[in-house]
Amino acid sequence: MQFASAAEALNYAIKREIEAARFYAQMAARMTRREMKEALLEMAEEERGHRDRLIAVRDQGVFPEAAAPLPDLKVSEYVELPEITDDLDWAQALIVAMKREAAARELYQELARTAPTPALAAVFQRLAEEEALHKRRFEAEYEERVLEGN
Repeated sequence: MQFASAAEALNYAIKREIEAARFYAQMAARMTRREMKEALLEMAEEERGHRDRLIAVRDQGVFPEAAAPLPDLKVSEYVELPEITDDLDWAQALIVAMKREAAARELYQELARTAPTPALAAVFQRLAEEEALHKRRFEAEYEERVLEGN
């Protein structure tokens, strides 16, 4: 993925964060279990935080330092994405969240590889690691409540 400017790359990333926040909020509205609803609303809020940081980077030119890479637990690679319905159970919702966070991480890694400047690459690498942290949180929850529970 190539962008002509840092602003173009940032605008694309901002749009993706808005979509992610909307997705998690819509999923939360469909959940009947309180803890799942709360977890998804928390994820929506974190995605809005990413959006706000990206807007600040775009508008103020402040680039944060890149985070150290996290090892990938790869749980999401071994589970199949369920159909998204109103009656997702906890395990299915965790799988959906894991898969989305994995896709977001891959997107930011690609944006980091193709960024027009090293500073922008660092921004995208930092966001990739934050998405990896989100994915790790869902994978750990899946391991604890689903895999170990069986």
